[in-house]
Amino acid sequence: MKLLMLGAAVIGGSVFGMFWLNGGQFETVFHLNEFVLVVGTALGAFLVGNTARVLGDLRAVVTAAMRRRRHGEAFEQELLTLTYSLLQTSSRDGVRALDAHLDDPSRSPLFQRSRHVLTNTKLVDFTVDALRVAALSKGSRGELDSLLAMEIESRERRMMQPVQALNKLAESMPGFGIIAAVLGLVLAMYDIGAGAATATITRQVAVAMVGTFFGVFACYAVISPLANRLAQSVTVEMTGYECVHAALIAFMSGKTPLLSADAGRRMLQYGALPSFNALEGWVRNAEDGR
Repeated sequence: MKLLMLGAAVIGGSVFGMFWLNGGQFETVFHLNEFVLVVGTALGAFLVGNTARVLGDLRAVVTAAMRRRRHGEAFEQELLTLTYSLLQTSSRDGVRALDAHLDDPSRSPLFQRSRHVLTNTKLVDFTVDALRVAALSKGSRGELDSLLAMEIESRERRMMQPVQALNKLAESMPGFGIIAAVLGLVLAMYDIGAGAATATITRQVAVAMVGTFFGVFACYAVISPLANRLAQSVTVEMTGYECVHAALIAFMSGKTPLLSADAGRRMLQYGALPSFNALEGWVRNAEDGR
């Protein structure tokens, strides 16, 4: 968030600050009618061009980005210790022992210790389903590996659709600005025919150019950077799924629960990659608090 605010300050200072230093007046670039025309057209086009599901997924992607920012290392620690605890339970007590935790994760002692993970309901559902399928696969590691990889790819493709919609909107913003400019020029030409003064026509043309400015500014300084930030967030969000995937496949390959959790650790990108020693410490604390 600090980088976001810093970037916004740099953009605002560079564009509007230099405009002011060169003798520009802010009221000449802030015209409500041009702003409403450009933003309203963009919003309408965005609603027409996307389904309700994509709009809902956009909210989910933004929520995931905010959740990742709030959780950070705490999420990594809980995800890895939860993965280890589930695999350790399966190794020690048998696959059937997982049923008590998978039937209702919100009531499971293992999941309850991972409150940050529990808020990510889609990741919890993926983890539960993956463990259930693994229990039914009877050691068919290759098929499970392919199945989980395809599911992760499908989830990522869906999460990227809102980002692609934002990128499409960004590409269209200069065109919406041109619409505002053309309409302004039409009015200016009409007033020329009506005998309006030169100063009046000049101001109308300047106002028409403001619409083009709004469109280009929104494209390159607002929407496109935000879409890129969300795309990076989706990539990081998917590493949680890849962590569970890698740990489960390693476990089915005969690795111990700790080494399986370490395989998942290598997939994470939520913050600085935790070390193996950190993972051991987290696991030890989880075992002591059991």
